[in-house]
Parts: sequence; structure tokens; C-alpha cells
Amino acid sequence: MKYVTHRSLWFAVFSCATVLLGCFLFAGCLTSPEEEEPPAPVVEIDPDYLDFGETMSSLSFVVKPDEAETEWKLSGELPSWCVLDVESGTGGAEVTVSIDRSSLAPGEYTASIGVKWDSGSRTVKIRAVVPSEEDTGTVIIDTPLPEKEEITR
Repeated sequence: MKYVTHRSLWFAVFSCATVLLGCFLFAGCLTSPEEEEPPAPVVEIDPDYLDFGETMSSLSFVVKPDEAETEWKLSGELPSWCVLDVESGTGGAEVTVSIDRSSLAPGEYTASIGVKWDSGSRTVKIRAVVPSEEDTGTVIIDTPLPEKEEITR
């Protein structure tokens, strides 16, 4: 009969423990990872600044989500001089912004339109100018012509 020494017994226990630890670690690598959430949709706004200047009364911007089923809505309190043709949608759309200067005093006016969806938001800035009644937009240059020069074409 063969006797087992303490050294060989410890070697056997250590070897078994190492193999078991390796199996547990390897088995952990084989389990499927938790399902990752899909990336949040991204929505582009083009353009994100509408400058009506002194004369424009209607301009548009486009809402372009990267996923066709993305639902979005316009938000924020708009001034009475600003009207939108669309307030919400699914997928891409063109939004027309119209302004009415008739009740506004001369000056510069600004507003913001929020575009919101489940995972984010963007802002469209608006600027409009109401010219003063004295400003006709005509420039008159009063320069007398020299008396002795002939004007020819």
C-alpha cells in the first residue's frame, strides 16, 4: 500500500481548487451579457435659426429623426405674432413658421421653439424685425453734379 504524503495531498487540493476556480471564471464568461438598451434616437433640426429680417413672413425648418417611428412634439409658449402649421409628428416633417407683424411696434423680436422627443430636445431660434415707419428702406444721396461737365452714356 502506498502512502500519500502531505506535500502531494496539498498539491492535489490546490490543483482541484485551481481547476474549479477556472471553471467558474470561464463559465462566467460564457453567460450571455445583459441585453443593452438600443441607442436613443437622434433628431436633427435644419435650420435651427430662422431670421425673418424685416420682410419675410413665412420660413420653414425640417425635423429629421434618425428613426422613422420617432415621435416628437413642439413645445414652448410662442408669442401671439408667431404661428406654427404643425405641433407634433412621427418621423420627419417640415414645419412652417409664420409671423404677423401687423400688431407689433417697431423693434426686434425673438422667440424659441422647442422640439422634444422621448430621449432629448433641440431648440429653434426665431428673429424678426419690425422697421420703424420712418425707415422706408430708400437711400437718397443728394450730390449736385458739376456744372461744366457733360454727362454722357
